[in-house]
Amino acid sequence: MRLSDAERQDALDALAEHMSTGRLDVEEFSNRADRVGTAGMRSDLVPIFADLPHPHPAALGALARPAGDAPEKRTISDRIVPRTVPIATVAAVAFVSVVLLPIAPSLKLVFLLPLVVALLLGLARRPRR
Repeated sequence: MRLSDAERQDALDALAEHMSTGRLDVEEFSNRADRVGTAGMRSDLVPIFADLPHPHPAALGALARPAGDAPEKRTISDRIVPRTVPIATVAAVAFVSVVLLPIAPSLKLVFLLPLVVALLLGLARRPRR
């Protein structure tokens, strides 16, 4: 969509905010302000604000996502740990129940605490939907 004068002014105000907080020096502000002045389309503002956090002009809307709001990449451990901790907990409970408790029933409480902690950590690490 094409930019209005009010949207260009909003973009200039956002740039001025970045300059006042020290993110842009005077020369960089001037270069970007010139580009805002010649921008015809909303998409022309995207590269001007691509490396800057909020505030962004309202005209960008969903066209640009600030670097700080980018979805974080999940590592392999972020995907595996939430699944393996509950499985390991169940395996440990089965092992303790079947192998160790018949041999030494007094070990019940010794193994119960780490199992509860492991289970709670597994639940806490689970991503919310």
